[in-house]
Amino acid sequence: MKRLIGIWIALIGMSIPAVAQVTVEGRAIDKQTRRGVPFALIQFGHDHERTMTDSAGYFSLTVEEGHAVGHLHVQAMGYVHYHSDVEPGSDALVVEMIPQNYFIDEVTVSIERKSPTTSSSSTVLLADRNDLREQWTNSLSTTLLDLPGVQSMNTGVGIGKPVIRGLLGSRVQVNVNGIKQEGQQWGMDHGLEVDPFSVEQVEVVKGAQALAYGSDATGGVVNLRPATLADQKWSGEATTLYQSVNQSVGATAQSTWRSENAWAKGRLSGQQFGDYRVPTESFVYNSYLLEIENEQLKNTAGAQWSAQLDGGYSSGDHDFSARVSWFDQAVGIFPGAIGIPRSYKLQDDGERRNIDLPYQDISHGRVSFHHHYHGESWQWITDLGLQQNRRQELSFPHLHGISPDTSNTLALGLDLTTATLNARAFQYRGNHKRQWGVQAEAQQNQRQGFEFLIPDYQRALAGAYFIDEWSTARHEFNAGVRIDVGHYDIEGHYQPIYDYLGDDIAVVDSNLRAIDTTRTFPNVSAAFGWMCHWNDRLTTKVNIARSYRLPNIAELSVNGVHHGTFRHEVGNPENDAEIGYQFNTEVTWTDRRWSLQLSPYINYFTNFLFLRPTAEFSTLPEAGQLFRYEQAEAIHTGAELAATWLLSATQSVDLGVEYVFGFNIDEELPLPFMPPFSTLVRWKSEWHIHFLGSEDWSTQVRYRYTAAQNQVDRNERTTPGYGLLHLAVGNEWKKDSTTWGIRLELRNALNSKYLNHLSRYRYLNIPEPGANFVVQGYVKF
Repeated sequence: MKRLIGIWIALIGMSIPAVAQVTVEGRAIDKQTRRGVPFALIQFGHDHERTMTDSAGYFSLTVEEGHAVGHLHVQAMGYVHYHSDVEPGSDALVVEMIPQNYFIDEVTVSIERKSPTTSSSSTVLLADRNDLREQWTNSLSTTLLDLPGVQSMNTGVGIGKPVIRGLLGSRVQVNVNGIKQEGQQWGMDHGLEVDPFSVEQVEVVKGAQALAYGSDATGGVVNLRPATLADQKWSGEATTLYQSVNQSVGATAQSTWRSENAWAKGRLSGQQFGDYRVPTESFVYNSYLLEIENEQLKNTAGAQWSAQLDGGYSSGDHDFSARVSWFDQAVGIFPGAIGIPRSYKLQDDGERRNIDLPYQDISHGRVSFHHHYHGESWQWITDLGLQQNRRQELSFPHLHGISPDTSNTLALGLDLTTATLNARAFQYRGNHKRQWGVQAEAQQNQRQGFEFLIPDYQRALAGAYFIDEWSTARHEFNAGVRIDVGHYDIEGHYQPIYDYLGDDIAVVDSNLRAIDTTRTFPNVSAAFGWMCHWNDRLTTKVNIARSYRLPNIAELSVNGVHHGTFRHEVGNPENDAEIGYQFNTEVTWTDRRWSLQLSPYINYFTNFLFLRPTAEFSTLPEAGQLFRYEQAEAIHTGAELAATWLLSATQSVDLGVEYVFGFNIDEELPLPFMPPFSTLVRWKSEWHIHFLGSEDWSTQVRYRYTAAQNQVDRNERTTPGYGLLHLAVGNEWKKDSTTWGIRLELRNALNSKYLNHLSRYRYLNIPEPGANFVVQGYVKF
């Protein structure tokens, strides 16, 4: 019986045709380093047989012989998706993977584009425009929120200012193509006059500042840089953006031309948005319950547009370039933020997209010229810039003795003109890189309008510095010194008081709002940095610096109702330049699947300048609480943690944790306006599925937890903690030389009701925007 069963099985086996198999073998390598790419996902053919590369990048996949030609897909986190038709059984394949710099590494210093030192400061570079695309909104500052240590001082959806480690305003220097942005940056009621669509590279410098940046960088530096030009003669892109929370519609288009020695690039952008929605129907102000009709904040609509033209020419060792740009923004001001909120001011007018009184209109023009000479051992870089910033607040004429002309709606006008010069030289000798630099700035501000906030003034700055950077096999050092002189010439101002005398209006009195002030501030700064590469995985940094910051015009002479921030602010002409001592450390550890960076810091200020809420109320009509600029001995400390774990070739998890604490030593109280503890967890995945004619889709889930902020100054309000969930999915289609892309995102997916501690609306107990569906579509050619 056993013999018969065996013969029967053999006969059955002979009747079944054998399925021949062949092997697809190869190796995935990094195109730049030529090293193997480990743990890459390999997929082949219509049935998607799959395997993964080993630790050296090698792979072997057995498939049926019927596959004469199959489509090979190779995916690895941090690399561009590779796909090509291959023939099984042929010679071993070599798959060259193009890096995407998934890990945000320390910036490699180059003279013309990066910070002049490597170990003096912690830096983060977003080199890929797609990284910025994930956070695009109406303002640039919210685009940077995913970076540890970076926050935003927000007003609704359209206005925001970057905050680095709890420091903001004039402590955060924003540079656009080498020229410092100058636009009343002390004010928190308007955003940066920068088109968020135009930003192609962002470098954030935190910690002990590089001396080359000047005195306005004690909090940090945000460098906005152009991307590297494409190799093609013609290239371009166009993007559209929609946000549901305020029915925002935006678009931008760019075109670039280049030849062997010359290039030109132009961009035009525009956005228009309506009143934004909040997840509440009422808010409480001074025990009064006020309604928010249709969950929309009346008169928070806005519109902005910008244009930019760049060009350059190279001749031997000399590179020349120039840029002209214009930015214009008009945004309504919520009526509840001007004067005492009243219910009749908040009634829905039925027009969600109109911009009514009160509103602010901001324009910013910029012209800059750049020259770069690069020799064998010397390089020179010169930047020249001229900026014109015009800011206006238009409101109903006041009848409280402020304005004699009831038809005049210009409440406040500020025209700021700034000329900037940056010149620096680099010398390479042995293992030393030395840098000499000079900087100069001349500024004039003129005021208009029936209200007063800051006076007319002229400001002049001049600085010179020297930095030496040298290295050994494992260690890098830098040391530098800087001398600065700042001068203010501030004009006094008497605000007239009007009254009705019969049928006429006459000046009956005046109020001294600013005194004539002439101040000169000389000072010296210094810094030392050390970086050690212990091995291929571990790097540490230590930085020590003495910093100096010139007081801004508001800290010296502001004295008026800052309607955009719902408060009366008062400066002090006796305030001195701020002196600080900074100590920063950083530990970075990386391997093939992990990246970890820990950055603790502590800063000591002998006379920290800050805006302090008082227990006083302004004597001006409907002005609200009084805030004063004061100085105190203070400690500013905290830490950031950034980690990335590559779960597989197509999945990763990011973790960002940040904590900052400011302490007023003189009065043993916390410093005001410090962001609370926050942590961000982000999961990314790439999927190989057939949908809508494409095989590659990416998804992202972000969850940010923000703790309650109970460490507040006297007379400052606390805020409760909250959590926000964001979901996103996106894809790209490539055909010939054109790439089409789409990104769908749901921000604040749970429609959480929360108060942002850095938002001015929290003083009115108004929550931040609710659920927001965002759609982006783009094409690149």
